[in-house]
Amino acid sequence: MKFFLCIVLAAACGTAAAWAIVERNYGRYDAYLGVIDDDGQVTAESIREVVNLAPATSFARVELPDGREHDFGVMRPDEKGEHRFRIRNAGSIPLTLRLGATSCKCTLGNLADDQLAPGAETSVAMEWVVKTNADHFSQTAELRTNDPENPAVQLLIEGHVIRGVEMTPKEWTFGDVASGEPIEMTAKVFNHLDRDIEPADVGFTSESFSDEASVEIEPFSPSPDDGIHASARQAFAITARIPPGMPQGSVRGRFRFGYRTVDEGAEGVVPEDESMYVSAPVSGRVVGVLGMIPNSRLKELRDGTYLLDLGELTQGEEAEARALVMVKGRDRGELRLQIGEVSPEGVFDVELGEPTVRATSSLYRLRLHLRPDAEPIERLGGGGKNDLGKILIEADDDSIAPMRLLLKFSVGGE
Repeated sequence: MKFFLCIVLAAACGTAAAWAIVERNYGRYDAYLGVIDDDGQVTAESIREVVNLAPATSFARVELPDGREHDFGVMRPDEKGEHRFRIRNAGSIPLTLRLGATSCKCTLGNLADDQLAPGAETSVAMEWVVKTNADHFSQTAELRTNDPENPAVQLLIEGHVIRGVEMTPKEWTFGDVASGEPIEMTAKVFNHLDRDIEPADVGFTSESFSDEASVEIEPFSPSPDDGIHASARQAFAITARIPPGMPQGSVRGRFRFGYRTVDEGAEGVVPEDESMYVSAPVSGRVVGVLGMIPNSRLKELRDGTYLLDLGELTQGEEAEARALVMVKGRDRGELRLQIGEVSPEGVFDVELGEPTVRATSSLYRLRLHLRPDAEPIERLGGGGKNDLGKILIEADDDSIAPMRLLLKFSVGGE
């Protein structure tokens, strides 16, 4: 019992000692704005008096009245440009300025020990030479300051690069066009040279496009709607038309605009062999009504053609392959298909059965039979598509392009 009373007494003494220490250290303190009582002694004047006793806050503040970015519009390759960024010290103490990293020639205005007095202005001059093959050009410079909110200021100049003669768009695409439909594409050519030009040798340079493709060229006056080309010396509107008959699948090629400069002297036009060119890639896809149903040996390639892998065959053996040709579209019941070119000749007998008309398509059974007199031959595609066999399947409508079936095979001796 005595032991228990001793423990209680010790705990009470410890608690009292702890309370005395806390009260001495933290229990009483003077308020920063004075004692707040119920008599309303704290007023606006007494608060202002106390606040005025606090140390004043002074700092430098960098300000760019005209902004941190400059758009120079359009320039030509190798052309030199210059722009000055105005800088003002909007703070209450001197502003320290020095140049940091820069991607072009950059100079800072004359300052006394790199210090700009409060309210004073200076400038940073940025000089650049357009050296790029891209259409957009930009250069940056960094300005280091003692402004606590802007220790590093990024300056940017940017704009567009125009060459002597430019074509827009730079890439032509006609999207998906149904087989049997014509293709039409439009573009513009702008002349930024210091002399006139005249078109020469204009058209498609790829065999993917029909020789019957036509091109119309119409001069026009550039306007603000032409954006960066509004100040061009000349402009030409181009309309290219391709008649129906393009092969099914992906189409890739190039359109070329040739031109000659016009000499204002007595010699007239520059000779033909000195013509210059601008060009643009052309792409799209011809979506046909003809197709095939893939199987373990037959697959569709990216360009819309089909590849049938017949494997290794032996001379004189009985070998054949079968596939299904599909006709889609509203005219599927009226169209009739036939076998066109077969290459190489003398290897396969190719037959196309009668159509089976269904709700959404017509199906033709295609049969390939190895001829008994076929000579040893190899068409495994080692040299690309030209090293494969080929079958053209044609419709009785000339506006529908033939479908290509490529054959991968080899025929060995007995």
